[in-house]
Amino acid sequence: KLAECVTKLAECVTKLAKCVTKLAECVTKLAVCVIKLAECVTKLAECVTKIAECVTKLAECVTKLTECVTKLAECVTKLAECVTKLAECVTKLAKCVTKLAE
Repeated sequence: KLAECVTKLAECVTKLAKCVTKLAECVTKLAVCVIKLAECVTKLAECVTKIAECVTKLAECVTKLTECVTKLAECVTKLAECVTKLAECVTKLAKCVTKLAE
């Protein structure tokens, strides 16, 4: 009986050693995963920062575009005024030519 117990104890110790080995492997794999996760979080943070920078630049572009559209509208208005004045001048010139022709 003592020999059987010793044999069984030896088997248990062997199984326990295998379990400890497997546990060590799992801990190693877990450590690798944690490192990879940390790298991913860092990359994600970098991406979020870049996206924020892009959004800021886009907002600046939209502001500048709005200013350009406003200035363009002002130019179109001034151009319309000039065309109107030019038309008035042409009309007056036509009247002058008509009077001169009489």
